Amino acid sequence: MVDHQVRVMTWNIWWRFGPRWRERQPGILSTIDRVTPDVVALQEVWGAEGTTQAEQFAETLGYHSTFAAPSYPCAPDPAVIGGDAVDGVFPSDHRPVICDLRWHDR
Repeated sequence: MVDHQVRVMTWNIWWRFGPRWRERQPGILSTIDRVTPDVVALQEVWGAEGTTQAEQFAETLGYHSTFAAPSYPCAPDPAVIGGDAVDGVFPSDHRPVICDLRWHDR
């Protein structure tokens, strides 16, 4: 029998805010792994140095990943962008999209 259900999870992972953001990463990964969603919509994802938090999660969990950096006010660290992402078990024809649409003072 074919299962026609899709498990969807959404999570604001709070970028790199807070003094212990690195310590949150294993807990986020283990929770996603335990829940086993087919699709994970992530908000406040960071991107830097040619990778994104969503790509790192997807690689660890065996998912596919797409990331977009919307027009937020500039992040506290100008080398790191903020954005949203979708990770999932389904392959996608879409490629990761990184757009520098940062908020600029006028």
